[in-house]
Amino acid sequence: MGGDLDSPGRTRATGRAGPIRLAGAATLILGLFALLLPLMDRWPGAAVIGWLLMAAGLLELLAALARTPGEPRRRAMLVGAVTSLAGLLFLLDLYLPFMTAAYIVMAWLLLRGLLLFRLAACSTGSARTLVRFGGFADLLLGLILLVGLPISAFIVAVFGPTPELVASFALVFAASFLVTGTMLLFLARAERGELPA
Repeated sequence: MGGDLDSPGRTRATGRAGPIRLAGAATLILGLFALLLPLMDRWPGAAVIGWLLMAAGLLELLAALARTPGEPRRRAMLVGAVTSLAGLLFLLDLYLPFMTAAYIVMAWLLLRGLLLFRLAACSTGSARTLVRFGGFADLLLGLILLVGLPISAFIVAVFGPTPELVASFALVFAASFLVTGTMLLFLARAERGELPA
């Protein structure tokens, strides 16, 4: 009898977990695609980066909309909106120089990391830990870019975007997507009650 009473709530949780799981899996695929960017003959250009960020942002918005209404949902939507906005900046200028792109990605990672920490502050249970981990990863990646940008600027000025530079940029980019995708998959499990509160 008790199971029957719980079933509507469980069904709603399962319904919310589905879109979050889908968004997580699709974001992991975007991360794997980003790892392939160095295989392109040259700097892949703003269009590729822009569409990747736009897709990731829309997936984050999908996952946010699937969450229970409240402050965490609004803050999660803001995180997705920031990612989409970063993608839009790339798409508005398809001839964006490599270093300008690196600065935009660095700013996106740092801002997104801070927003994830704000989201973690109003989350509960295992969701708080998962979101905090995502925020820490993005802040760390943003700081890595920040520290490396002066050296990168010199290399680009002398040699242009070298394959090694594009590879390290793609690795940072892909790492954020892979962490986000993994975080969303675990958040879907938390939504279903499969992780400890």
